[in-house]
Amino acid sequence: MMHEHPCVEVREHLEAFYDGELPIERRVAIQNHLGDCVTCSLAAQELTTLGSSIREFAALRRGATRTTPS
Repeated sequence: MMHEHPCVEVREHLEAFYDGELPIERRVAIQNHLGDCVTCSLAAQELTTLGSSIREFAALRRGATRTTPS
């Protein structure tokens, strides 16, 4: 399938997309591409999973720091 935005370009911007740093036009274009492209969609899902894991780890570390006696 031919994509309006090449996969390489989309993957270069996935982190900024995930972080909400892109202009709305670019975000919509990438979101549309992700709906059509399984490979890029999987890459975006991996990034989402990684971000969730990092947030969970940080929350656990904060909790461990609060419960550790001084």
